[in-house]
Amino acid sequence: MHCPKCDQQKFSIEKSCPKCGFGGDPNLIEELLHVNWFLNELPKWETTDLSSETSRNLQNRYQARKRKLEVDLGLRQPPFNTAEAAQAWLKIIRYEILQEKFNEWLAQGDLDPKVGQAFATQLDERATELTQRLEGLPRPSKPVTEEQQLEIWRYILEVVNRLSARSGFTSKTTESKYRQFLQTEIDTLELKLGLRPAPLIHQISPPPEAIKVPPIREIPVPPAAAPQLAIPWRERLWRTLLSERTLQAILFLGIFLLFTAAISFVIWGWRDFSAPLRVAIPSGFTLIFFFLGWLVRRKTALYRSGIALSAIAALLIPIDLYTVYINFGTPPAYWAEFWLIASLACLGIYTLVTLNIQSRFFGYLVGVAAGSSVLAAIEVAHQTRGFSSDWASAGISILALGLIPLARVLARLPEKNRARVFVDPFRHLALLSVAVIMPLTLAWRYLDRSTFDTLHTATAINWWIGGVVFTWGAIRYRSRSLGLLAILSLPIAVYLTQAGIFQRFGLNPAWQAFGLAALVPLYLAAGFKLSKSNADPILRGHSRSAIGTGLTLGIVAAFWSLTDLNSGAAAAATHTILAGSALLASILWQRPSYLYWASLFSFSAATFAITNLGFTFGQTSVGWVSLALIHILSASALGSRDPKYSPPLVRAGFAIAAISVLAPLFPYDQPTLIYTLGNWLALTAWGAYLVEKQQPGFSPQTPRWHAIYHWAAALPLPFWIGLIFVNRRPPDAYFALGFTSLSWGMYFLGLWLARLQPGYLRPWRLVSILVSQFAPIAAFWFVYDGFTPAICLLSAGLLYFTDTVSIHKSRGFIPAGLVTAWGSAFLFNRLGFSGAAILFLLAVLIAIYFSLGLAAEYLKKKRTTRAFLQPLYAVGHGLAGLTLLLVYLPMMDDWLSGTAWVEAARWWGAGTQLLLGLVYLAYAWSTYRQRWAHLGIWLLTGGGGFIISVLSSGRGR
Repeated sequence: MHCPKCDQQKFSIEKSCPKCGFGGDPNLIEELLHVNWFLNELPKWETTDLSSETSRNLQNRYQARKRKLEVDLGLRQPPFNTAEAAQAWLKIIRYEILQEKFNEWLAQGDLDPKVGQAFATQLDERATELTQRLEGLPRPSKPVTEEQQLEIWRYILEVVNRLSARSGFTSKTTESKYRQFLQTEIDTLELKLGLRPAPLIHQISPPPEAIKVPPIREIPVPPAAAPQLAIPWRERLWRTLLSERTLQAILFLGIFLLFTAAISFVIWGWRDFSAPLRVAIPSGFTLIFFFLGWLVRRKTALYRSGIALSAIAALLIPIDLYTVYINFGTPPAYWAEFWLIASLACLGIYTLVTLNIQSRFFGYLVGVAAGSSVLAAIEVAHQTRGFSSDWASAGISILALGLIPLARVLARLPEKNRARVFVDPFRHLALLSVAVIMPLTLAWRYLDRSTFDTLHTATAINWWIGGVVFTWGAIRYRSRSLGLLAILSLPIAVYLTQAGIFQRFGLNPAWQAFGLAALVPLYLAAGFKLSKSNADPILRGHSRSAIGTGLTLGIVAAFWSLTDLNSGAAAAATHTILAGSALLASILWQRPSYLYWASLFSFSAATFAITNLGFTFGQTSVGWVSLALIHILSASALGSRDPKYSPPLVRAGFAIAAISVLAPLFPYDQPTLIYTLGNWLALTAWGAYLVEKQQPGFSPQTPRWHAIYHWAAALPLPFWIGLIFVNRRPPDAYFALGFTSLSWGMYFLGLWLARLQPGYLRPWRLVSILVSQFAPIAAFWFVYDGFTPAICLLSAGLLYFTDTVSIHKSRGFIPAGLVTAWGSAFLFNRLGFSGAAILFLLAVLIAIYFSLGLAAEYLKKKRTTRAFLQPLYAVGHGLAGLTLLLVYLPMMDDWLSGTAWVEAARWWGAGTQLLLGLVYLAYAWSTYRQRWAHLGIWLLTGGGGFIISVLSSGRGR
């Protein structure tokens, strides 16, 4: 016996291997040795006794058992789970790429063959070990991401360092070339992924532009009631010169001249002064404008002009700070810190100025200074801590979001509180900021960047915050446009967020549909809530926008999820949410018809979920059956609570059940078809029962459909019985006899159901007749040489007689009589009777037909009149004529061709004619028709003639 680990001979399962120390459970070791023996012998059996397919199945089965035993005995590592498998495949890909590099370096002569071969052997061993633990787990089909590529380059660089330590490269130049190439690739990917700060670019932000103050409009004075006296032209001149408009024009002219003089001084006479003076001059202009603004506001009626002067002074503050930066030797490397300090200084000064002047304009300057402070802080963090500058837009968005609750707090202050002046500027700046940042960052992201880096995340945050701010603005200012912007912002925010997550975890973009679908119920619920405000047109407009966007997102998500059919998980999850959304809409708007959409999406979701689990198309019918059962159970439960929801669920449930029956046909799957068809029959029987119980939702709306469940059950029942039989054994006599019994069972079931509702008889009656016709055909086809065909024919004939009497339709006597005669003749033939004897027995059957008819007439039943029995008599006449023709044929053959007319045939022929003669005499007596009496006498005469021909010796005696 050989050791399973080291193949050492003289190994005992009771002891450890003396060479490698292997040991374990003796039962498992013995089973492993048996499995190994079987796998070694299996190829020999394949050439003699086993087919290739059977051999392959056995090989796979025992190989799986061998791996399990080796894991239990510690001969191999256990298989990976899903997460471990993903990491293992990444390692294998890394080893494969490194192996390609080794081959390339060896081919170029850049690598020492001995060292390279040693490393290549180690790689093969590691890859083989990982591959063994990956059996049954497929290789990922998704491409390597940039993060994974970065790990690969780092690993190869580490291997290059190891090779260098072992002097693996043939020259230092070659080693440096490869090392430089790898380091360049690593640096490029790290910069692209935002893992290292980009090179600093020193730039000076331009000063903010001056804000133009709109001209002051005069309030028109209403005309006086009475005419005034003419004013002298000198008085009019002085009034014009001293008017507020003229004074404003003179004031603005002075401001312009003063501002121009300051700019001219800075441009042409700047360098003639010392640094303190260069700083003091613009600062002096700022103070002058502040003073003039205060003076004009307080000492004159030109309040707006005073505000304009103060605004110019406020706008000059950043210029003053900039002059400090460039005149006192501040190092250029610290421009970001100076920007932050200057922004904070402006923020404090603007806040004080706003509180003092109480003008909203300066409140806007406070918001701008706060935004500048945020941008400066992010830039400082970028330069000192490597914090990505792409977060700048997100910082402004967060600031905008923070201004809304801050404005709310300030709005609650007392009316006389001076801080209330910030409320409107903060609110307006919040809306304006996100309105500008959202489209700009989105365009920047997709026009300038192709990676999912920090800018992508910041853009997603901007759109999320923008949606919240626009929602607040739509409610606050009752704006339809802001409401529409809020509605459109959320899908884009969801898209951006999911795109980053999917790229991070390697998910297919088809999952984008899941997030979009998740917004559908949110929009529908919001639209329904807003639609209840019938008196408010603004809210109704928001409602229509939300509902329309929700429906659009639902359509987009439904089709988007189908872009990746390799995996149905995304489509299944998306359509599940859409089904719930349709259900929610049906409940909110009280529209039962919306349940059809819920059923459609639940059907598609179940289909994609089942196929994603690896089942075939035919096997999906099992899940569809369960879904149909859920529909029917839900309809039954809702029938007593809210009946209007039951009909759509019932119709959808039976439609899904019908589809589940068709699915196993393509391709044909008999066991599954039996299962689905059996469930269909159970559901239809339950539906028929609930109709009788008057369960809401199950009863058809029109009387013509009242027996729909009985039709649905009766039609497929024979097929189901046949499938069950064929699935167990080949068709034989029992197959045909089973359908014969089924025809009677279905007919009597129809008669029993007819007591509940007469219309229930028709489906069961018609299907039972069809089954009774199929049974003889099956008997002739499969077991012609037995009594089965005769039994099936006789059973069918008796069933037709029963049906004719039950429904009181005399035309049924025709097939009943003919089929019964056919079955009787076939039975007598199988029993060994001669042809003449069979004709006599047919005459007996004809006599029975006439006797039963005459007896029924004699009893004078209302339902058995002569007109009703006339088809039965017609069948008797036809069979009698056919019988007599066959009786006389042997005699004609004797006369014409000399074929011997045997004596037995004459006796049977005589008996046949005598019996038919008696029948027709009885029929003539009952009908009072001479022709039937003449026929009866002639038949008696013919029968006597046959007897005489037998007894006659041919000598006249």
